Amino acid sequence: MKRASLKSRTTSLLADCGIHVDGDSPWDIQVHDEDFYARVIAHGSMGLGESYMDGQWDATDLEAFIYRLLAAHVDERVRPIDDARLWIKAELLNLQRGR
Repeated sequence: MKRASLKSRTTSLLADCGIHVDGDSPWDIQVHDEDFYARVIAHGSMGLGESYMDGQWDATDLEAFIYRLLAAHVDERVRPIDDARLWIKAELLNLQRGR
C-alpha cells in the first residue's frame, strides 16, 4: 500500500471517530512522523500505542482521544498485518496436519 493510501486510510478511520490530524480539538492528534500511518495500519492498536511512545504523534487530551476511538469501535475495523500473518500461519499448519 502506498504511503498516501496509508495516510488516507488512517485519517478516514480517525475522522469517523471525530478525530482529525493536526486539528484544533484537544482530542485531535498532531502527527510528527509520517511513518505513523503505516505503523497504525500494519500493527493496529499496538502500533498506535508504540508510535505514541516513540513520539510519532501526540494529543492534548489523550484520554478524550482514546475514548473516541473506543466509543466508535475503530479497533474492529482495523485488521493488522500481524494478525493476518498469524491467521495464515495457523491455516497452513492446519492444512499440513490434514495430509
